Amino acid sequence: MKKEFASACSGCTTLCEVVYEDYIDCIIKKENDFQKQSFTRRRKINFAGYDVRIISREDLILSKLNWAKDSKSEMQLRDVAAISRNGYDENYVKD
Repeated sequence: MKKEFASACSGCTTLCEVVYEDYIDCIIKKENDFQKQSFTRRRKINFAGYDVRIISREDLILSKLNWAKDSKSEMQLRDVAAISRNGYDENYVKD
């Protein structure tokens, strides 16, 4: 899986979608303050036997809201609603 994952994401500059039992979105870090900060707040989890780092739920919500604003994507807004149902730090997102 590790080699296939790396191969699937090589050459991506913004977003890479990998299919593994469901979809996994791999976001390529942009050089802006928000992205830099969200990457410093990542945490390590074990996924399918591999250690991977993920951004916080709150940073994911903010990222998706930014994408929705830029792209007018209803899918991003549906994702935000689904993520929000599991709880999040509302104060962090409001700031």
